[in-house]
Amino acid sequence: MRRSHAGTVLACPHAALPIPAAVVAELVKQLVSLARASILRGDLELAYGYSRDALYAALAFPACLRQGEVVAMRRSHIVRLAGTGLAVFIPTSKTDPYGHGAHVPIPERSALGIPVRDAIMLHDAIICARGVDTDVLFGHIKQPKTQLASADSVVDRLNNLHLPCLRGVQWPPHLRVTGHSFRRGGINALR
Repeated sequence: MRRSHAGTVLACPHAALPIPAAVVAELVKQLVSLARASILRGDLELAYGYSRDALYAALAFPACLRQGEVVAMRRSHIVRLAGTGLAVFIPTSKTDPYGHGAHVPIPERSALGIPVRDAIMLHDAIICARGVDTDVLFGHIKQPKTQLASADSVVDRLNNLHLPCLRGVQWPPHLRVTGHSFRRGGINALR
């Protein structure tokens, strides 16, 4: 998998741009900061949107997950391992034809600087503060108990709202960050 996904994207104009680890780390930190500022202003709905988007990037990149694999996850699918790691359970995947699911280990705070644990804890706190009792991680902003059917809305927000605001980050004009960019970037980082 690493060999087939880690090559250059420039030969294929429709390929997902592999997002670099430093960009993901900065993106997650910025979204966590925006979520905390929204909490201080009392806007828990906006805070939820920021924390959900941060959590998407924080999980998709280090675990090298597809969009559908990320949004299908539940809070109960993330467990803490002995030491400083986490395991995320992937309930559905196109490479799992029998539907057994798989556990993927990821560090709580990777050597790449992505604050996975911070993103999870903040998201949990916001859900609790909103008074929502749910196992859904990636819900609609106005209705967090309702699981997203796809990651399109999260990826669109990352692409159009959050990534352009990062200082010093410029993408080639013909390439666009997609949900698969996090998978490809994570695989490149592992490689």
